[in-house]
Amino acid sequence: MLKQSMPKRVDHQQRRRELADAVWRVVAREGLDGTSLQLVADQAGWSIGSLRHYFASKAELLVFALRHAGQRIEERIGRLPASGTALGQLRAVVAELLPLDTARREEALVWLAFIARATTDPTLAPMAEDVWRQLHDPLVARITEAIRSAGPGRTSEAGRREARHQARRRAAQTSESVDGCEPPNRDP
Repeated sequence: MLKQSMPKRVDHQQRRRELADAVWRVVAREGLDGTSLQLVADQAGWSIGSLRHYFASKAELLVFALRHAGQRIEERIGRLPASGTALGQLRAVVAELLPLDTARREEALVWLAFIARATTDPTLAPMAEDVWRQLHDPLVARITEAIRSAGPGRTSEAGRREARHQARRRAAQTSESVDGCEPPNRDP
């Protein structure tokens, strides 16, 4: 009598995230042009056939990897303590975006590669814009709160509008300092 075994349960989203992390390691080492599905499969310890089960093309894999990176950074920022002053919270967020350690330097290198490619690649451009917004908008909110808490006269609607305007301007300046460029397709 043959003993039947239960099929192995696979967390497909986790497997996709593993591939996205492998993409980042390959892109950091080889650049976007040097990245291939085979190199990503090798980096992840997968066969190319297994990788193709999850992603049909390099473009599809790159778009997913970019989105995953934005989520990873957003989760890291979300884990920051909500206590303290508005300025202290802002400093903590900015520190998470700066390339202050190996992992964040790798993120910065890969992010810049994606941003550069997004200016000419219509499949990456919308996703790069979405990820940029995903990271930029919380930064604007924290800058707005820091400005609002730092100065009197921010209780009127005009004061709040001015604080939001200053925050957007400062967030853009901070983003440009961190990224070295403006996001793709962004109106000044």
